[in-house]
Amino acid sequence: MKTFLRILPWGLLALSLVAHLQIHDHAVAPAAPPSQTRALVSPPPADLRQQSVAPAVTASAPVSVAAPPASPAPTVTFAHYADLLAQSLETPGQHDDLARVLSRWIAVDPAAASAWIARQPDDPRYDLPVSQIVTHLTARTDYVRAREWADRIRTPEVRVDAIEEILAEQYRHRRVTPAALADAASRAGLPPERVQAILNYSRLD
Repeated sequence: MKTFLRILPWGLLALSLVAHLQIHDHAVAPAAPPSQTRALVSPPPADLRQQSVAPAVTASAPVSVAAPPASPAPTVTFAHYADLLAQSLETPGQHDDLARVLSRWIAVDPAAASAWIARQPDDPRYDLPVSQIVTHLTARTDYVRAREWADRIRTPEVRVDAIEEILAEQYRHRRVTPAALADAASRAGLPPERVQAILNYSRLD
């Protein structure tokens, strides 16, 4: 037993040296010859490359892909809501709802909104949307058509406000003389103080 214990360290040392030599030989092994290196990085044979290429697209009929449904045009949507709201205009809230829809529609598609309003009955409940058309046409300096729409307004105060806006913009752009403005304002029923406010530009303050 004592003999075994004496030789055990030497045996372990021998095993350690053998293992160290094997690791060292593996680390310093000569590199592969150039020919072998080229073989490792060269492309695969033609038959293997042929297998890896994706199959060619045949001239078959094109596959039809269903397009997503198109959203309704804004004019169609606005017209739908306006038609629904126009069926019941009994309360001020319903009137305001229709006016809001039409004001947005006028901003998006004034021609279509104007055509829709023109088809409606001659009713003072449409005066506010009509005045918004007047504002739109006035901003585009289309004063003749703006006045035609203003004359459709049945509520006196709304009509006077619309006509005042037209005359003020005409005067601001030098499209009407002070005398012609005063005459048109008088025939439209504008009070003298509002005419004076247009002439001295205090209306813009």
